[in-house]
Amino acid sequence: MKILAQCGIVFAICVAGQVLSVVTHLPVPGNVFGMIILFLLLYFKVIKKQQIRRVSRFLIGNMAFFFIPSGVAIVANFNTIKNVLVPYLLVILLTTIIVLSVTGVFSNWMMKLFNRNGGKAVPPKDPAAQPPVPPADPTVPPQSPRRPSPLPPAPPLPDAGEPEAKGDAAL
Repeated sequence: MKILAQCGIVFAICVAGQVLSVVTHLPVPGNVFGMIILFLLLYFKVIKKQQIRRVSRFLIGNMAFFFIPSGVAIVANFNTIKNVLVPYLLVILLTTIIVLSVTGVFSNWMMKLFNRNGGKAVPPKDPAAQPPVPPADPTVPPQSPRRPSPLPPAPPLPDAGEPEAKGDAAL
């Protein structure tokens, strides 16, 4: 029953996006309006992630299935597309490179601008101003960090001075 409620929420947001697209007459698809509405509802905590988590995971996990109609349409209309195929592919390639480059440069700029101290802009740290790290003590061997074992601890072995148990003589 939860999955139906989650589907209802997602589909209601999709319908609201389509209605907004038709009402505003803007050249923005209803899907984009729906994503903006969903983002705003999640951001302002009108909808919590738990309310749509299962259906979202299902839709994302089966995303390839939703590209089948587009692929079939391309194959069905290939005669119409073949005359402009090379320019389309060049535009797709160039815009992909431009978007990736701009995104990478912007992300690097933002990471340099903001740090983890509350998101406030700070000047970059001067590596020469860092205090020197003291050298390791050569008499102490380096130790690797140990993770706890998922197995229970082994029982202790008997000491050499203790008599053997009766059943252990045959071993």
